[in-house]
Amino acid sequence: MMHSTPEALKSVKIVDSHVHLSQWYEHGQNFIDSLRAYREENSLEALGVVCIPYMGQKVKRDVSQNIMAAILKWEDRNIYAFGGLVYPTEPVSLPFPEALRPERQAQVMLDAGFDGIKMLEGKPNARRFLGLPLCSPAYDAYYALLERHRVHIIWHVADPAQFWDPKQVSQQVIDAGWYYGGGGFLSREALYAEILEVLRKFPLLKVTFAHFLFLEDDPEEAARVLDEYPNVCFDLTPHWRMYVSFTNKHDLWRDFFNKYADRLILGTDNVSGYDPARMKKQIDFVRRFIGTGDIMALAGGQGLQGLNLDPDVAEKICSKNFLNRCGQSPRSMDKMVLYDYINSMLPYVAAGELRDQIVRYVKEKLM
Repeated sequence: MMHSTPEALKSVKIVDSHVHLSQWYEHGQNFIDSLRAYREENSLEALGVVCIPYMGQKVKRDVSQNIMAAILKWEDRNIYAFGGLVYPTEPVSLPFPEALRPERQAQVMLDAGFDGIKMLEGKPNARRFLGLPLCSPAYDAYYALLERHRVHIIWHVADPAQFWDPKQVSQQVIDAGWYYGGGGFLSREALYAEILEVLRKFPLLKVTFAHFLFLEDDPEEAARVLDEYPNVCFDLTPHWRMYVSFTNKHDLWRDFFNKYADRLILGTDNVSGYDPARMKKQIDFVRRFIGTGDIMALAGGQGLQGLNLDPDVAEKICSKNFLNRCGQSPRSMDKMVLYDYINSMLPYVAAGELRDQIVRYVKEKLM
Protein backbone atom coordinates (compact mmCIF):
# COMPACT_ATOMS: atom_id res chain seq x y z
CA MET A 1 0.00 0.00 0.00
CA MET A 2 1.40 3.42 -0.92
CA HIS A 3 1.55 5.86 1.93
CA SER A 4 0.45 9.46 1.65
CA THR A 5 3.18 11.97 2.26
CA PRO A 6 2.91 14.98 4.57
CA GLU A 7 2.84 17.11 1.41
CA ALA A 8 -0.47 15.49 0.48
CA LEU A 9 -1.95 16.94 3.65
CA LYS A 10 -1.16 20.52 2.68
CA SER A 11 -4.35 20.81 0.66
CA VAL A 12 -6.47 19.38 3.51
CA LYS A 13 -8.07 22.10 5.61
CA ILE A 14 -7.61 21.65 9.35
CA VAL A 15 -9.86 22.78 12.18
CA ASP A 16 -8.71 21.96 15.71
CA SER A 17 -12.11 21.49 17.30
CA HIS A 18 -10.98 20.95 20.89
CA VAL A 19 -8.51 23.31 22.58
CA HIS A 20 -8.48 24.86 26.04
CA LEU A 21 -7.86 28.38 27.27
CA SER A 22 -6.06 28.38 30.63
CA GLN A 23 -5.34 31.72 32.25
CA TRP A 24 -5.22 35.09 30.50
CA TYR A 25 -1.95 36.68 31.55
CA GLU A 26 0.67 34.86 33.57
CA HIS A 27 4.40 35.54 33.90
CA GLY A 28 4.14 38.10 31.11
CA GLN A 29 2.49 35.72 28.64
CA ASN A 30 -0.86 36.50 27.04
CA PHE A 31 -2.53 33.13 26.56
CA ILE A 32 -5.25 34.56 24.33
CA ASP A 33 -2.49 35.65 21.97
CA SER A 34 -0.91 32.19 22.36
CA LEU A 35 -3.98 30.48 20.89
CA ARG A 36 -4.15 32.95 18.04
CA ALA A 37 -0.46 32.32 17.31
CA TYR A 38 -1.03 28.55 17.48
CA ARG A 39 -3.76 28.80 14.86
CA GLU A 40 -1.75 31.01 12.53
CA GLU A 41 1.58 29.19 12.84
CA ASN A 42 0.00 25.82 12.13
CA SER A 43 -2.17 27.07 9.23
CA LEU A 44 -5.42 26.09 10.92
CA GLU A 45 -8.71 27.27 9.49
CA ALA A 46 -10.28 27.71 12.93
CA LEU A 47 -10.20 26.63 16.56
CA GLY A 48 -12.93 25.31 18.82
CA VAL A 49 -12.23 26.68 22.30
CA VAL A 50 -13.92 24.53 24.95
CA CYS A 51 -14.57 26.00 28.39
CA ILE A 52 -14.57 24.03 31.61
CA PRO A 53 -15.72 26.30 34.46
CA TYR A 54 -16.12 23.23 36.68
CA MET A 55 -12.90 21.31 37.32
CA GLY A 56 -13.51 19.62 40.68
CA GLN A 57 -12.91 20.41 44.31
CA LYS A 58 -9.17 21.09 44.04
CA VAL A 59 -9.14 23.20 40.87
CA LYS A 60 -11.57 26.09 40.60
CA ARG A 61 -12.26 27.70 37.25
CA ASP A 62 -15.36 29.82 37.42
CA VAL A 63 -17.30 31.53 34.64
CA SER A 64 -14.16 33.52 33.77
CA GLN A 65 -13.36 30.64 31.38
CA ASN A 66 -16.44 31.52 29.36
CA ILE A 67 -15.65 35.24 29.49
CA MET A 68 -12.11 34.73 28.19
CA ALA A 69 -13.38 32.55 25.35
CA ALA A 70 -15.95 35.20 24.45
CA ILE A 71 -13.23 37.86 24.34
CA LEU A 72 -11.02 35.64 22.18
CA LYS A 73 -13.96 34.98 19.87
CA TRP A 74 -14.63 38.71 19.53
CA GLU A 75 -10.95 39.46 18.80
CA ASP A 76 -10.39 36.55 16.39
CA ARG A 77 -13.14 35.74 13.90
CA ASN A 78 -11.73 32.23 13.45
CA ILE A 79 -12.71 31.08 16.95
CA TYR A 80 -15.68 28.89 17.83
CA ALA A 81 -16.46 29.15 21.56
CA PHE A 82 -18.14 26.40 23.59
CA GLY A 83 -19.21 27.63 27.00
CA GLY A 84 -19.70 25.55 30.11
CA LEU A 85 -22.21 25.56 32.94
CA VAL A 86 -21.51 27.07 36.35
CA TYR A 87 -22.65 25.25 39.49
CA PRO A 88 -23.40 27.13 42.72
CA THR A 89 -22.64 24.26 45.09
CA GLU A 90 -20.84 20.92 45.18
CA PRO A 91 -22.77 18.69 45.44
CA VAL A 92 -25.59 20.39 43.58
CA SER A 93 -28.50 21.43 45.76
CA LEU A 94 -31.81 21.43 43.92
CA PRO A 95 -33.64 23.41 42.78
CA PHE A 96 -31.07 25.55 40.95
CA PRO A 97 -31.10 29.27 41.70
CA GLU A 98 -33.13 31.01 39.00
CA ALA A 99 -30.13 32.74 37.40
CA LEU A 100 -28.13 29.49 37.26
CA ARG A 101 -30.73 27.11 35.93
CA PRO A 102 -28.88 25.17 33.21
CA GLU A 103 -31.41 26.09 30.51
CA ARG A 104 -31.13 29.76 31.42
CA GLN A 105 -27.33 29.67 31.35
CA ALA A 106 -27.43 27.99 27.95
CA GLN A 107 -29.85 30.59 26.56
CA VAL A 108 -27.65 33.43 27.82
CA MET A 109 -24.63 31.91 26.07
CA LEU A 110 -26.53 31.40 22.82
CA ASP A 111 -27.85 34.97 22.94
CA ALA A 112 -24.29 36.20 23.44
CA GLY A 113 -23.07 34.38 20.32
CA PHE A 114 -21.43 31.23 21.68
CA ASP A 115 -21.24 28.44 19.12
CA GLY A 116 -22.12 25.58 21.42
CA ILE A 117 -21.73 23.97 24.82
CA LYS A 118 -18.89 22.05 26.47
CA MET A 119 -19.78 19.54 29.19
CA LEU A 120 -17.28 17.98 31.58
CA GLU A 121 -20.08 16.72 33.79
CA GLY A 122 -19.58 13.13 32.61
CA LYS A 123 -15.97 12.91 33.81
CA PRO A 124 -16.05 10.59 36.84
CA ASN A 125 -14.69 13.08 39.39
CA ALA A 126 -17.02 15.85 38.18
CA ARG A 127 -19.96 13.46 38.28
CA ARG A 128 -19.03 12.45 41.85
CA PHE A 129 -18.52 15.93 43.21
CA LEU A 130 -21.60 17.40 41.57
CA GLY A 131 -23.70 14.44 42.62
CA LEU A 132 -26.24 15.04 39.86
CA PRO A 133 -26.95 12.22 37.38
CA LEU A 134 -26.45 13.19 33.76
CA CYS A 135 -29.99 11.95 33.15
CA SER A 136 -31.50 13.89 36.09
CA PRO A 137 -34.86 15.57 35.36
CA ALA A 138 -33.15 18.77 36.58
CA TYR A 139 -31.39 18.85 33.20
CA ASP A 140 -34.48 18.12 31.09
CA ALA A 141 -35.33 21.72 30.16
CA TYR A 142 -31.66 22.32 29.35
CA TYR A 143 -31.39 19.31 27.04
CA ALA A 144 -34.71 20.21 25.44
CA LEU A 145 -33.44 23.71 24.66
CA LEU A 146 -30.19 22.38 23.18
CA GLU A 147 -32.11 19.82 21.13
CA ARG A 148 -34.62 22.40 19.90
CA HIS A 149 -31.92 24.82 18.74
CA ARG A 150 -29.66 22.05 17.37
CA VAL A 151 -26.79 23.24 19.55
CA HIS A 152 -23.47 21.46 19.15
CA ILE A 153 -22.36 19.87 22.45
CA ILE A 154 -18.80 18.65 23.11
CA TRP A 155 -19.17 16.19 25.97
CA HIS A 156 -16.59 14.36 28.07
CA VAL A 157 -18.10 11.12 29.42
CA ALA A 158 -16.11 8.47 31.35
CA ASP A 159 -12.31 8.10 31.11
CA PRO A 160 -9.89 5.36 30.01
CA ALA A 161 -10.78 1.95 31.43
CA GLN A 162 -7.34 1.73 33.04
CA PHE A 163 -8.27 4.55 35.44
CA TRP A 164 -10.50 2.09 37.33
CA ASP A 165 -7.87 -0.68 37.47
CA PRO A 166 -5.33 -0.52 40.33
CA LYS A 167 -2.99 -2.80 38.38
CA GLN A 168 -2.86 -0.50 35.36
CA VAL A 169 -3.30 3.02 36.73
CA SER A 170 -0.15 5.17 36.83
CA GLN A 171 1.05 7.31 39.70
CA GLN A 172 0.59 10.37 37.51
CA VAL A 173 -3.09 9.55 37.08
CA ILE A 174 -3.46 8.91 40.82
CA ASP A 175 -1.83 12.25 41.62
CA ALA A 176 -4.26 13.98 39.25
CA GLY A 177 -7.20 12.52 41.18
CA TRP A 178 -8.26 10.29 38.28
CA TYR A 179 -8.06 6.87 39.89
CA TYR A 180 -11.64 5.73 40.29
CA GLY A 181 -11.26 2.22 41.69
CA GLY A 182 -11.07 3.18 45.33
CA GLY A 183 -14.80 3.66 45.91
CA GLY A 184 -17.15 6.61 45.63
CA PHE A 185 -17.00 6.88 41.85
CA LEU A 186 -19.46 5.54 39.33
CA SER A 187 -18.32 2.73 37.09
CA ARG A 188 -17.79 3.34 33.39
CA GLU A 189 -20.85 1.22 32.72
CA ALA A 190 -23.00 3.41 34.99
CA LEU A 191 -21.76 6.59 33.30
CA TYR A 192 -22.52 5.16 29.86
CA ALA A 193 -25.96 4.08 31.05
CA GLU A 194 -26.74 7.65 32.15
CA ILE A 195 -25.66 9.23 28.89
CA LEU A 196 -27.49 6.66 26.77
CA GLU A 197 -30.65 7.41 28.75
CA VAL A 198 -30.20 11.08 27.85
CA LEU A 199 -29.81 10.20 24.16
CA ARG A 200 -32.89 8.00 24.20
CA LYS A 201 -34.92 10.79 25.76
CA PHE A 202 -33.47 13.55 23.56
CA PRO A 203 -32.52 11.75 20.32
CA LEU A 204 -31.95 14.95 18.34
CA LEU A 205 -29.18 16.22 20.64
CA LYS A 206 -26.17 17.07 18.49
CA VAL A 207 -23.37 15.60 20.60
CA THR A 208 -19.70 15.06 19.90
CA PHE A 209 -18.20 12.82 22.55
CA ALA A 210 -14.63 13.79 23.38
CA HIS A 211 -11.79 11.29 23.29
CA PHE A 212 -13.74 8.80 21.14
CA LEU A 213 -16.00 8.21 24.16
CA PHE A 214 -13.07 6.12 25.47
CA LEU A 215 -14.29 3.18 23.39
CA GLU A 216 -11.01 2.50 21.61
CA ASP A 217 -10.92 -1.05 23.02
CA ASP A 218 -14.50 -1.80 22.00
CA PRO A 219 -15.04 -1.14 18.29
CA GLU A 220 -18.34 -3.02 18.34
CA GLU A 221 -19.79 -0.70 20.98
CA ALA A 222 -18.37 2.36 19.23
CA ALA A 223 -20.10 1.29 16.03
CA ARG A 224 -23.34 0.52 17.88
CA VAL A 225 -23.47 4.00 19.42
CA LEU A 226 -22.87 5.68 16.06
CA ASP A 227 -25.40 3.45 14.32
CA GLU A 228 -28.10 3.88 16.95
CA TYR A 229 -27.69 7.63 17.46
CA PRO A 230 -27.22 9.34 14.08
CA ASN A 231 -26.64 12.79 15.63
CA VAL A 232 -23.61 11.60 17.62
CA CYS A 233 -19.98 12.09 16.60
CA PHE A 234 -16.68 11.19 18.29
CA ASP A 235 -13.68 13.49 18.44
CA LEU A 236 -10.12 12.21 18.27
CA THR A 237 -8.53 14.24 21.05
CA PRO A 238 -5.69 11.98 22.13
CA HIS A 239 -5.04 10.02 25.16
CA TRP A 240 -2.16 8.00 23.85
CA ARG A 241 -3.62 4.56 24.65
CA MET A 242 -6.38 5.37 22.18
CA TYR A 243 -3.84 5.49 19.37
CA VAL A 244 -2.13 2.35 20.66
CA SER A 245 -5.44 0.54 20.22
CA PHE A 246 -5.91 2.00 16.75
CA THR A 247 -2.43 0.76 15.82
CA ASN A 248 -2.82 -2.72 17.34
CA LYS A 249 -5.91 -3.38 15.18
CA HIS A 250 -4.82 -1.18 12.33
CA ASP A 251 -6.86 -2.68 9.49
CA LEU A 252 -10.02 -2.90 11.60
CA TRP A 253 -9.80 0.72 12.65
CA ARG A 254 -8.88 1.93 9.18
CA ASP A 255 -12.07 0.29 7.91
CA PHE A 256 -13.98 1.86 10.83
CA PHE A 257 -12.66 5.35 10.04
CA ASN A 258 -13.59 4.94 6.39
CA LYS A 259 -17.08 3.67 7.24
CA TYR A 260 -17.77 6.42 9.79
CA ALA A 261 -15.82 9.17 8.05
CA ASP A 262 -18.77 11.56 8.47
CA ARG A 263 -18.90 11.02 12.24
CA LEU A 264 -15.31 11.66 13.39
CA ILE A 265 -13.75 15.04 14.21
CA LEU A 266 -10.15 16.12 14.71
CA GLY A 267 -9.17 17.70 18.03
CA THR A 268 -5.98 17.92 20.06
CA ASP A 269 -6.85 18.89 23.67
CA ASN A 270 -4.09 21.49 23.40
CA VAL A 271 -3.99 24.10 26.17
CA SER A 272 -3.03 27.74 25.66
CA GLY A 273 -0.40 27.51 28.39
CA TYR A 274 1.52 24.74 26.63
CA ASP A 275 4.86 25.45 25.00
CA PRO A 276 4.31 26.18 21.27
CA ALA A 277 6.48 23.20 20.33
CA ARG A 278 4.24 20.89 22.36
CA MET A 279 1.12 22.29 20.72
CA LYS A 280 2.64 21.83 17.27
CA LYS A 281 3.65 18.26 18.09
CA GLN A 282 0.08 17.44 19.13
CA ILE A 283 -1.63 18.84 16.04
CA ASP A 284 1.02 17.34 13.73
CA PHE A 285 0.55 13.93 15.31
CA VAL A 286 -3.23 13.86 14.91
CA ARG A 287 -3.34 15.05 11.32
CA ARG A 288 -0.46 12.77 10.30
CA PHE A 289 -2.20 9.84 11.99
CA ILE A 290 -5.29 10.53 9.94
CA GLY A 291 -3.65 11.28 6.60
CA THR A 292 -0.40 9.30 6.43
CA GLY A 293 0.93 5.83 7.18
CA ASP A 294 3.84 7.22 9.19
CA ILE A 295 5.17 5.49 12.30
CA MET A 296 5.05 7.97 15.17
CA ALA A 297 5.29 8.38 18.94
CA LEU A 298 3.08 10.31 21.36
CA ALA A 299 3.31 10.74 25.15
CA GLY A 300 4.81 7.34 25.88
CA GLY A 301 3.22 5.49 23.00
CA GLN A 302 5.78 4.21 20.49
CA GLY A 303 5.36 2.72 17.03
CA LEU A 304 1.96 4.31 16.42
CA GLN A 305 1.03 3.84 12.77
CA GLY A 306 -1.08 6.34 10.90
CA LEU A 307 -4.25 5.19 9.15
CA ASN A 308 -3.26 6.64 5.75
CA LEU A 309 -6.80 7.72 4.88
CA ASP A 310 -7.50 9.14 1.44
CA PRO A 311 -7.39 12.96 1.28
CA ASP A 312 -11.15 13.31 0.80
CA VAL A 313 -11.80 11.16 3.88
CA ALA A 314 -9.08 12.96 5.82
CA GLU A 315 -10.60 16.34 5.03
CA LYS A 316 -13.99 15.27 6.36
CA ILE A 317 -12.40 14.33 9.68
CA CYS A 318 -9.98 17.25 9.75
CA SER A 319 -12.49 20.03 9.08
CA LYS A 320 -15.68 19.35 7.12
CA ASN A 321 -17.56 17.39 9.78
CA PHE A 322 -17.00 20.06 12.40
CA LEU A 323 -17.95 22.87 10.04
CA ASN A 324 -21.08 21.04 8.92
CA ARG A 325 -22.17 20.70 12.55
CA CYS A 326 -21.18 24.14 13.82
CA GLY A 327 -21.50 26.37 10.77
CA GLN A 328 -19.02 27.29 8.07
CA SER A 329 -17.95 30.27 10.15
CA PRO A 330 -18.29 31.12 13.85
CA ARG A 331 -21.38 32.95 15.03
CA SER A 332 -20.93 36.71 15.28
CA MET A 333 -20.39 38.44 18.60
CA ASP A 334 -20.47 42.24 18.57
CA LYS A 335 -18.97 44.70 21.00
CA MET A 336 -22.11 45.63 22.89
CA VAL A 337 -23.25 42.02 23.19
CA LEU A 338 -19.86 41.11 24.63
CA TYR A 339 -20.03 44.07 27.03
CA ASP A 340 -23.47 43.04 28.26
CA TYR A 341 -22.49 39.39 28.58
CA ILE A 342 -19.37 40.14 30.64
CA ASN A 343 -21.23 42.48 32.96
CA SER A 344 -23.97 39.92 33.52
CA MET A 345 -21.38 37.27 34.41
CA LEU A 346 -19.01 39.35 36.57
CA PRO A 347 -20.95 38.62 39.79
CA TYR A 348 -19.97 34.96 39.35
CA VAL A 349 -16.23 35.63 38.88
CA ALA A 350 -14.12 35.17 42.00
CA ALA A 351 -12.22 38.18 43.30
CA GLY A 352 -8.58 38.20 42.27
CA GLU A 353 -6.13 39.08 39.53
CA LEU A 354 -8.11 37.47 36.71
CA ARG A 355 -11.27 39.35 37.63
CA ASP A 356 -9.28 42.59 37.73
CA GLN A 357 -7.90 41.81 34.26
CA ILE A 358 -11.41 41.31 32.92
CA VAL A 359 -12.63 44.58 34.44
CA ARG A 360 -9.66 46.46 32.96
CA TYR A 361 -10.35 44.94 29.55
CA VAL A 362 -13.98 46.10 29.67
CA LYS A 363 -12.93 49.65 30.53
CA GLU A 364 -10.14 49.84 27.97
CA LYS A 365 -11.64 47.97 25.01
CA LEU A 366 -15.42 47.88 25.32
CA MET A 367 -16.50 51.21 26.81
